[in-house]
Amino acid sequence: MKFGKNLIKNQVLEFSSKYINYKGLKKEITNICSKSIDSRDFTSFFLVLDDNIKLVETFFNQKKNQIVHRIGLIVKKYHLNLLNENNKSLNLRSDEKEDLLILLLSLRSDLQKILWYAEMNKKGFSKILKKVDKKFDMSIKSSYMESKILAFLEDTTIIELLQNVNNYLSYLNNANSSKEFKRDIMDSIIDISSNSSFVISPVLATEIQTSIYQNNADNFQILIDKLRSKSLSNILINLIQQCLVAKSLSCIKVVFPYLDVLIEDEEINDRNLIHKHVIDIGRCKINALKRTDKNTSLLPYIDQPIYLAPTTTNLYIYTGNSNSCDSDPIIIEETESLEFLLSQFRPIHYKYLSGQDIYQRLPLHYAVQYGLLKTTQLILDYMVKWGQLDPKTDNLNNSKWKDSEGYTPLHWAILIRNIEILKTLQTMNQKIDPLCHGKKIIYEEETESNNTYSALALAVKLDYDEIVYQLLESGMDINHQNKEGESPLHIATRLNNIASVKILLNGTKNQKQNTELRENLYGWTSLFIAAAEGFIEILQLLVSANAKINDVDFSGWTALEHAVFRGHMNCVNLLLTPDVQKFVQKHALIHGNPDNMKNVHKFTIYDKNDESQDEIKEDNSSIPLPENDFAIKVASIKSFDHDYLKDELMIVVTLGSTDIKKKLNPVEINEISFIEASISQLDTPLSLIVKAKNADGGSTVIDLPTHYRIETEPIIFITTNYEKMELFFDIVPTYSKNRDVPIGRAVAVLSTIKKNLGKAKESLNGELKIPILEVNTLSVIGTINFEFRVITPFKHPNMTTENNSTYWKSLIKTRVIGHRGLGENRASKKSLQLGENTLQSFISAANLGASYVEFDVQLTKDYIPIIYHDFLVSETGIDIPVHNLTLQQFLALSDTKQSKSSTFLDKSISPLSSKLKFESVKRSKSQYFSNFKDQNELYERIKYTRDFKIKGYKGNARGQSIQGPFMTLEEAFKEIPTNVGFNIECKYPMLHEAENEEMDNIAIELNKWVDTVLKIVYDHKKDRDIIFSSFHPEVCLLLSYKQPSIPIMFLTDANISTRDIRSASLQEAIRFATRWNLLGIVCKSDPLVLCPRLIRVIKDSGLVCVTYGSGNNVPENVKLQIQAGLDAVIVDSVLEIRKGLTIENNDL
Repeated sequence: MKFGKNLIKNQVLEFSSKYINYKGLKKEITNICSKSIDSRDFTSFFLVLDDNIKLVETFFNQKKNQIVHRIGLIVKKYHLNLLNENNKSLNLRSDEKEDLLILLLSLRSDLQKILWYAEMNKKGFSKILKKVDKKFDMSIKSSYMESKILAFLEDTTIIELLQNVNNYLSYLNNANSSKEFKRDIMDSIIDISSNSSFVISPVLATEIQTSIYQNNADNFQILIDKLRSKSLSNILINLIQQCLVAKSLSCIKVVFPYLDVLIEDEEINDRNLIHKHVIDIGRCKINALKRTDKNTSLLPYIDQPIYLAPTTTNLYIYTGNSNSCDSDPIIIEETESLEFLLSQFRPIHYKYLSGQDIYQRLPLHYAVQYGLLKTTQLILDYMVKWGQLDPKTDNLNNSKWKDSEGYTPLHWAILIRNIEILKTLQTMNQKIDPLCHGKKIIYEEETESNNTYSALALAVKLDYDEIVYQLLESGMDINHQNKEGESPLHIATRLNNIASVKILLNGTKNQKQNTELRENLYGWTSLFIAAAEGFIEILQLLVSANAKINDVDFSGWTALEHAVFRGHMNCVNLLLTPDVQKFVQKHALIHGNPDNMKNVHKFTIYDKNDESQDEIKEDNSSIPLPENDFAIKVASIKSFDHDYLKDELMIVVTLGSTDIKKKLNPVEINEISFIEASISQLDTPLSLIVKAKNADGGSTVIDLPTHYRIETEPIIFITTNYEKMELFFDIVPTYSKNRDVPIGRAVAVLSTIKKNLGKAKESLNGELKIPILEVNTLSVIGTINFEFRVITPFKHPNMTTENNSTYWKSLIKTRVIGHRGLGENRASKKSLQLGENTLQSFISAANLGASYVEFDVQLTKDYIPIIYHDFLVSETGIDIPVHNLTLQQFLALSDTKQSKSSTFLDKSISPLSSKLKFESVKRSKSQYFSNFKDQNELYERIKYTRDFKIKGYKGNARGQSIQGPFMTLEEAFKEIPTNVGFNIECKYPMLHEAENEEMDNIAIELNKWVDTVLKIVYDHKKDRDIIFSSFHPEVCLLLSYKQPSIPIMFLTDANISTRDIRSASLQEAIRFATRWNLLGIVCKSDPLVLCPRLIRVIKDSGLVCVTYGSGNNVPENVKLQIQAGLDAVIVDSVLEIRKGLTIENNDL
């Protein structure tokens, strides 16, 4: 779904209904997949695909032809050759240069839009066809793209035109940088006449200019009489324009009777006299605003984020919100000349007031677009007066009033956020809806043909709350749905526009919001969207508005399951009702009734065949990308005995930050002035190319802005020469054919970029920021934010691939794993417990039926793996990390004055004798520590430590548990029988954990850490079953690529406390585990007890599913999970849960 989200985000707004229907095509593929191989019919899919191609091709060619037509007119008028970048010799007046500049800006914007449109559609078709090839074992992508798509979407002429337009813009700016544009009427008259058969002499031109400036109608009449016989309509139209600018109203009265036509021959934009004058008024207003700020250039300044320029593409270069101007007494909207001009019109001229230009815009559109309130009112009055607008029958929001971009004057008022103009437009509508008790209403009369967004939907999308309110009060249909079934409430919810949601839910006196409207693709109401996105405030509003919580979508899933799957546990209380709980638990029972999961197991929000690597490694048709052989191997691994590092190093590069709270953009481009942008192309659609020198891995192309959650999709390089490896980040125009010449580049020498913290030490904060230098000027144009991890190979003589992990996957019955042995120590226990992570606890758990014992491994300062849970060793009396203590210091803290040889170290002891000894020790220690808090030296030592103050107890502490001696990993291998499997949790701190524990952000270098643990494991493993697990994603990654035989499980609490995006939800945990060839997921039990059907989602992804947590100490919870297909449970109450499982298995 990542591309689907990015497609919506990166659409050119006014083209939004003309894009590939990516989600619809994906749904067609899903429908085919759901059928048996023999009954699959691709006819419907290819019909829909061809319709999409035809839609895109028709629209693309239409826009392209419009641009070519305009270019022809520009070339003819200004004698330019836009296909020859060296033809820069222009002999133009200053006013003509201003007009040309505006024409080129508009042309440049349109070229950028159509190129970006082509790029996004090309990528969409490529992805859809690649999915078809992969899912159905076809090979149609290449031929389909070549024959039907690339033939029209790849057009070098448009790219060349854009480059040359940029060159001319730069030239025009340089030629006029030292002076402002000034209008010279005499030059204008002479130049216009030179293009005709009649040439005006300089003397006559001077006299005309003087008459206009002096508003001398009598003399002007004499001069006009000299021109009448020449039929120079273009000259007369131009003279009226000059009169309007000079406010020479008397001169207008002289010349106007001689004009029947108000548009010049071969006018480039098909604009008549009224169009041009309204635009002049708007420009004067904008220039007046600019003069109030001396730092503002006469040319527009790009204030938007550079990446977003393609989707906003200078839409508002000549527009503005008049609300900010009306309060300024310096900026006055002049309408006297326009009103005088309209008063002179004869019936033959009336049509020009409703005339359309090349963009199908009326003068009314431009009056609104420039925020001209008085001008808008004046035009509306005359349109009514001349019968061009009937307030009783016309609707300013229907297709009659739409321009080529699909916008009506009403849309433009919304876009510039001008509520006064909006109200003015609405007052012209006097249609009465009898159902609204006489209230005026603006109907949504038809499904939008050129624009996906209705007026109300557009206001909601922009989150202009006062506009939304005004539209609703005017009677706009609050429940209008577009062709995809989305209502304004859907749009506001998806964009988390809280203000608009509140207004919509409040409704009006005459209409109320229907919260149960469903979009067409997944059958989601707004509540489903809020739940899936985790928008808690909107969810609260919807629940308060009585939105239905108990419904399911088209795939049979509840909003609760969508929220939990994505890690939004803060939404649970709002979505969990008795009915929902009963439904999800009933449908989780797969034993005895497998049909309960039929047609539901394919969770629509996760596709196990999702090509997550392809999101950034997608084959780009415009440039062949070198294949990354190692990445391909990663994607294809589905079993253990997998490829692992032997002599080479792996470099894993992550763009941005994996820390959710930081929200760091991978690429940040500085704001840049318009002229600099036209030269450097930084306001065009950009792409990032990541490649390396002295490393294998090819080039990875990523379009900017980066897509949804790119932080979870690292880029892989393989090298045998790490010391000389260089990493390049190139910024290039997205649709450039020559990507070897970047706009900017950032370079990182990885071996030296990180600060040296000492032998085998590293910082837990791996984020790096490096500058991007512009290739020509070497100025800094932005920054790259990234992280990287080096994985070195591990070698051991006992490491083979003979004994793989199939022993786990072959199991039928659910396994029990003893948590920290016989269970985590808790202060709430009424009786003494065996100390957690101790030898006594491990053997007791095995004796009571645990297949595995789970324990935590950390490294001491002298690199010895020890078994200890907490990061801080409170037994010292201070908060000191484990890795700051030597082994001798650590073991001394648990000296119980007993020889280890007297305490269960003989693995030949029988279960019965072990139990007897256990009871004896339990009684003696219980009696000895009866007055623990008052007398015990340990309590006095730890009572001021952070752990003890927070929890009020310490695991394996005397008095609260039967303390056993601390032990090393090597001792565990030697003392615990080999029939007991080990679940070794590798306890390495993540940055947020270190911050929470108030530790220093420095730890043992991760490769050294993992290699040390692996050495002990392979030294002593023999035939013991072993599983690695870790909350730290990079520990799992290193374990996977350093050895081939021991499976790894990814631990996640499903976003209950983590800040790492890779473990932020079940969805992300599944993606991470499948991408890096892990055995499965160990998830906190709470999410899966709430939504047990999600267990099948995990297992259908080819992963083993295990749970842990206090919830597993409740037999009913364990039973529920087992019935849903759970593979194993990590529990504290081993005996109780083991008995329950035995009964359950017998019942089955």
